[in-house]
Amino acid sequence: MGHSHLTAIDPTAAIGGICGINDNGGTIANCYNTGTVTATGSTASVGGVCGSSLAPISNCYNIGTVTATSSGADISSICGFNFGPVTNCYYLADTEDENGSKTAAQFANGEVDYLLSQGCSTGEGDNTVTYDGSIWGQTIGTDTYPTLGGAKVYKNATYNGCEGKPGEPVSYEYSNTEKNTYGDHPDADNDGRCDDCGQYIDGIGAKLAGYSLSLTGNIGVNFYMELSNDIVNDESAYMNFILPNGTTSKVYVSGTHEDGSTATTDTTVKNGVTYYVFTCEVAAKEMTSDIKAQMIGNNGEKTGKVYTYTVKEYADYILSHTSAEGSNYGSATVQLVKGMLNYGGAAQKYFGYKTDQLASDGLALTEPVFDDTSIINFIKNEANKAVITNHSDPDKVTFKSAYLSLNSTTDLCVSVQFAEDVTVQEDMFAIWLGSTEISKDQYEITKVNEGNCYKITLHGIKASQLQKQYEFEVHLSDAESAVLTYGATSYAYTVMSSACDNINNIESLREVVKALYAYGSCAQGYEYYKNKN
Repeated sequence: MGHSHLTAIDPTAAIGGICGINDNGGTIANCYNTGTVTATGSTASVGGVCGSSLAPISNCYNIGTVTATSSGADISSICGFNFGPVTNCYYLADTEDENGSKTAAQFANGEVDYLLSQGCSTGEGDNTVTYDGSIWGQTIGTDTYPTLGGAKVYKNATYNGCEGKPGEPVSYEYSNTEKNTYGDHPDADNDGRCDDCGQYIDGIGAKLAGYSLSLTGNIGVNFYMELSNDIVNDESAYMNFILPNGTTSKVYVSGTHEDGSTATTDTTVKNGVTYYVFTCEVAAKEMTSDIKAQMIGNNGEKTGKVYTYTVKEYADYILSHTSAEGSNYGSATVQLVKGMLNYGGAAQKYFGYKTDQLASDGLALTEPVFDDTSIINFIKNEANKAVITNHSDPDKVTFKSAYLSLNSTTDLCVSVQFAEDVTVQEDMFAIWLGSTEISKDQYEITKVNEGNCYKITLHGIKASQLQKQYEFEVHLSDAESAVLTYGATSYAYTVMSSACDNINNIESLREVVKALYAYGSCAQGYEYYKNKN
């Protein structure tokens, strides 16, 4: 680099900001001059970078003033007298031309730096020599001119067309950040895909195709998504749910992940299109609260549109678009949605959660399944009472407690106390529904304190099975066992009994178990007609 102000007075002198004369085959590359260069000799050679050169000059610039007092002098803003090629070199001038002159604005906005950084080649065939220019850089907005070792400059294009079908660039700008600018994806038919390139237009490669409710399983919303191949093949891609309580839940599209989790996404195919189904479960009390869903991929670098929905919104949609007249299935659907919302409203009241916006607001519960007297009579039936059958020494194993947990799933929880001399192993436990043994991945066994006490948690009782009785079995040996027959209606039976009259807020809890019982009855009717159809 050259910064000094130079003057040559010899009549035949060669003078330049970097080199006076280069006649020994050396090359000049990646240099710049900012100083003034002046020659007073009558036949002098003067240049902003080199006075006289027999070899290539590449990737250089000059912003200094170059003057000669004699009209016979060889003068140039880059090299006064040259036999070697001058390639990819630029100098400051009032106007731009094809010989390398660039304006102050072109130096300041990064254009010259970008050109220098691209490097250049001279010669042909085997004689080709490439001069790397990657050393050039410039912090745009801070550096007025290119610097050696500065921040990299990118040439970003602006297109009128969308990213998938942009057409030709209409303009360029230079930046320290690499990012082209595209026009919007047109979507005149509002199908979620670009009319020009066919891409999904939510920013990641996903399109929300629709919603549904989990009607007979756990309470929640199913999001049906069309996904691009990039997202399907991206093992880091997942649907991120923000739940009403502020926590987040990830449902991966595919693969096995660091935390040991595997993708739980279902798929369904309709008219040749594959839809990926992401399910978000909520507690009964949260039916009127927002669920937010967003596709995230490329290890978090790409994010899609945020979708916001509530169970209540879609339930109201079903009620307003489903006829209960002339169809047992339609009637059962309406009845089930009412039962679910009624249960949600009762849970809100019991927990004191958003009671100004109840899921049950506006419901007309005229169907016999919601008759209060009938529900109470069914719940108080002795057949619902918990029963313990002990085929072992009661001192060795005792069922201490059992209850219903009403979180995002409906869980049955049973506590079992063992004698201190009993060695507890997981294969000692089994749960049965009729003659069918419940899969061990549906329940968990946890030690609850320092004593020999364990809790069995059966997760996710389906709505249609709320009136079923389960058998919680503990085997001590081939000849010794203990069995607790218990279900959601057993819990309801206890809550409705006079033994609970003095429990705080008991009347609100009784409304919850009555609504839960009615919800289970509705779910049974819905499944019957659904399977029949």
